[in-house]
Amino acid sequence: MRTIETTVYKFEELSEPTRDKIIQDFYDINVDYGWWLYIYYDAENAGLRITGFDIDRGAHCAMEFIDSAEAAAELIIKNHGHQCDTHRIALRYTTAHAALSPDQQEDLSEDMSKEFSEELAGAYLSLLRQAYKYLTSEEAIADTIRANDCEFTAEGRLI
Repeated sequence: MRTIETTVYKFEELSEPTRDKIIQDFYDINVDYGWWLYIYYDAENAGLRITGFDIDRGAHCAMEFIDSAEAAAELIIKNHGHQCDTHRIALRYTTAHAALSPDQQEDLSEDMSKEFSEELAGAYLSLLRQAYKYLTSEEAIADTIRANDCEFTAEGRLI
């Protein structure tokens, strides 16, 4: 057996080119597993179930109402801030739905629910894209490295 001594460095102690190399090496540190879960939980708290998504070429977010469109709209209005796209979409839906006569509600309710679902899916797709973009940014990767107190060799190898 032999012992090798090496000097270790915190991320900030390394040269900028070495830090850039480390960030490139750790490009997927924040998105290698379950990065979307908090958005799924938010959707569930709003009465929605996201069943799949593709933020790349497929560009879709599949979802369904856990209970009903009306129940989801109520939860969104109650729990999402006025500045959120989801809040504006839900408010528009409830206002339009309330303006219909009972006969119209029966005839148009399914179409309105479908349109409401599609708009919400678009809003959640946007949230997923924004989250992914941030999590793969140099800033977020560096923050994760710092938060995990990672140490490196002078060449940028993780210790």
